[in-house]
Amino acid sequence: MNASEMITALSGDDLVALHDRLHAQHGDASDPSTVEAHHLAADAMRKRGISHPDSADNLHQQAVTLSTVTVKIAELVKAMSPTEAEVVVAMAMQNGTSFADVYELLTAGGWLIRAIPVQVDGDAVERNEPEPVDKDTYRPPNAVQYNAQRALNWIAEGKAGQGFTDVGRARAAQLANGQAVSEETIRRMAAYFTRHQSDLEAEGAKQGQDRFPSAGRVAWDAWGGNEGWSWARNIIRSLDAETKQKALVVKQVEEQRFTLGPWYVPGQLDAHNEWTDDSELQAALWDYVRKGDRDIWLQHTPDTKAGEWVEAMTMPFPVDVPMVQPDTGQIVEKSFPAGTVFLGVVWEDWAWQMVKAGQIRGYSIGGSAQRIIADVQADGVPSEM
Repeated sequence: MNASEMITALSGDDLVALHDRLHAQHGDASDPSTVEAHHLAADAMRKRGISHPDSADNLHQQAVTLSTVTVKIAELVKAMSPTEAEVVVAMAMQNGTSFADVYELLTAGGWLIRAIPVQVDGDAVERNEPEPVDKDTYRPPNAVQYNAQRALNWIAEGKAGQGFTDVGRARAAQLANGQAVSEETIRRMAAYFTRHQSDLEAEGAKQGQDRFPSAGRVAWDAWGGNEGWSWARNIIRSLDAETKQKALVVKQVEEQRFTLGPWYVPGQLDAHNEWTDDSELQAALWDYVRKGDRDIWLQHTPDTKAGEWVEAMTMPFPVDVPMVQPDTGQIVEKSFPAGTVFLGVVWEDWAWQMVKAGQIRGYSIGGSAQRIIADVQADGVPSEM
C-alpha cells in the first residue's frame, strides 16, 4: 500500500489529526515526503467535505512534482481551455519551440498540470520519471536542470560559502547540462538529500528570509533541489520494486541460487559477544582461502553441506549497501566499515529454499582463538595479562 492509499484509508478524525500534526511538527518543512503527506491529507479531507482551516506556512505553500512528460504543443493544446492554450502557445512562440514539458504537481489545493515550453531535438519522447536514455542511466528533468543552473549562478556570485566542495560543483554542472546520470549517482543524490534535510531549516534556506540563499540552500539546489530529491526517490522506488523478497543479502540471482552478503564486520560485537579487528580478519580470510575448502555448512555441522562459497572480498573503504530484510522484504541502507569481508555463496537446492523463506539469514564465521583475560584498571589500562 502506497502513501496515497494509506492516507485515503484513514478515518475523518485521523485525517484531521494527521493534518494538524504535520503543521505543528513540520510547518517549515520542504522535503517532498512530508509535503506530499500533507497535501494528500488535505485533498482527502476536501473530497470528503471535511471543512478544516489550513495554515499558510511553508508546508502549505510547497508543491511536489509527481511526473514529467514532454509532448508536442499542438497535441497539448487540444486538452486545454482556450485561455490556457493561448498562454502556452504565446510562450512557445517567444521561445521558438513546438514542445513543452508538462508537470503533474500535487499542491495543498489538489493536483495541477503545468506546461513549460522547452527546446527538444526530434520528436517528443515520453519522460515519465525516471527517463532512461542509455542502459542504467537517467536524464534529469528540466526542473532539476533549472535548480542546478541556479546553484551555479549562486556559486559564481560567491554565495556558496568556503565549505562548498568540488563534488557539489561538478554535480551541479552535470545536472544543469542535462547529462544522463547512473543509478549509482541517483542513489548518491538520494543519500545526500536524506543527510542534509536539516539544511533547509537553517536561516536563509527559504526565499524571503534574510541571507537567502544560505550555503546549505546553494548546495541543496546544486544536487537538483526538491525536484531532484523527488526524481531520485522515484527512480529508486522503481528500481527497488523489482527486487524480490530474499534473505539478508546484497545480490541474488534466482536461477543461480546465489547470495552475496557480509561474512564478518570488524570492530563490532557479533552474536556471541566477540569481535576482531580488520587486520586479524584479513589474515583469517587469506588463510581460509588458501586452504581451498569451499564448503558452507549448515550451523557449522560438517555432515550438512548447504552450499559452496564462490567469491570473497575485503572492502578497502567504508560502504553503504542496500540490504533486503528477510522478515519484511523492505530494503534498508546499511553502513559497513572498511575491512568488512563480503562472501558470495551458491546454495544447495534445499538450502536455497531456506534462504528465500528467511530461515537462513546470514553467514557465521567459524574458527578458533586464544582467550586472554585481563584485569582492567579504572583508567582502562590493563594491569596484568
